[in-house]
Amino acid sequence: METADCSALSGEKQSEGRSSIQERSSAENSPSASPNKPEQRPEQRPEQRKHISDYLEFYFQDNFYKRKEKEKPDKDLNAPKAPLTGYVRFLNEHREKVRAENHDLPFHEVTKILGNMWSQLPSQQKQGYLEEAEKDKERYMKELEQYQQTDAYKNFVARQKAMKKGDREGINGTEGGNDELFCSACNLYFNSPHNKREHMSGKKHLAVISSQMDRLEKYGEKTNGKDVSDVKKVEEPSEPQSLQIPVDGDIPIFTEEFLNYNKARENELRKLRKVNTEFEEQNAILSKHIENMKKGIDKLEGERKDQQGEITALQRHLAKLRQVISRSFVDIQIPGEADLITFESVDAFVAKLQQYIQENSKENLELTSKIKDIIASLDYPNCLKEINS
Repeated sequence: METADCSALSGEKQSEGRSSIQERSSAENSPSASPNKPEQRPEQRPEQRKHISDYLEFYFQDNFYKRKEKEKPDKDLNAPKAPLTGYVRFLNEHREKVRAENHDLPFHEVTKILGNMWSQLPSQQKQGYLEEAEKDKERYMKELEQYQQTDAYKNFVARQKAMKKGDREGINGTEGGNDELFCSACNLYFNSPHNKREHMSGKKHLAVISSQMDRLEKYGEKTNGKDVSDVKKVEEPSEPQSLQIPVDGDIPIFTEEFLNYNKARENELRKLRKVNTEFEEQNAILSKHIENMKKGIDKLEGERKDQQGEITALQRHLAKLRQVISRSFVDIQIPGEADLITFESVDAFVAKLQQYIQENSKENLELTSKIKDIIASLDYPNCLKEINS
């Protein structure tokens, strides 16, 4: 009896489905149907809606996690630096200048202006950037070929293959799992402790740590000051999804590994604060040196101005003295020389006169006595004041 009812019910459902399909097809093919009127879909039953929503939720959730996995490619930090194209070189060279001239424009507008500048650039100037890019490309290919022969590249390829298989030992690079070269916060492996230390002091690593600390603080606010042990005891049996907040993707909170991780991060922050304090002290010393240098520059500048004033005064004094000599020696003529003394030729005339008197001192006693009388008659330095007036 029950089987008969079920078969009858299923038959009714199939007939209803076929009839609804026929009604929709006839409505679509009907000429009286208005093209602007939206299509009237048959109302779905609750069990159908539930099935479709579950299917869509599963589909989008599955694709979401696949997409997130694709967004995290493993980066080879030891590979040679990739070459830059000529266009990128042009952008890097002119971006700051264009940004300074158009400081109100957003980043994409500045890039658009640079793109127009590149398209309008003459071919000869473009050729320079393209040649540099070609040289950089040759350099990259040569370094890449050398790098592919090293053990670092082979380890990277091995880690890539192991990561696809999900082998954690392959991700760490060695069979023993060398955790000293692995940054669990950023999920990166390094070939030497030096590279890891450089990474630990970088901005990217600190940003990851700060974001993790923010999440922990937010979670601490949600617990409202409850005892950690109590929370662990109460919530451990059910293991709700809200409590399993990973710190770096695979470290659960309130475990020994989590506490060690926090301790290591605190040590890093302590070292960073110490380095920051040292840099601040160095900056203070350099600021003091700069201040002293500025004072020394100001002092030298004042001395330069004073000396420049003295030089100007001496030049004026010398010009007046030349003018007095040219007026007083206007009647003096050197034997064998046709030119008389002038203001422009005072220095040359006096030098020739001195040479002539030294060579013929006995024969030119009269000329010598005349010159002495002229010099004695000068009322120095009052004669200079008369010229000034």
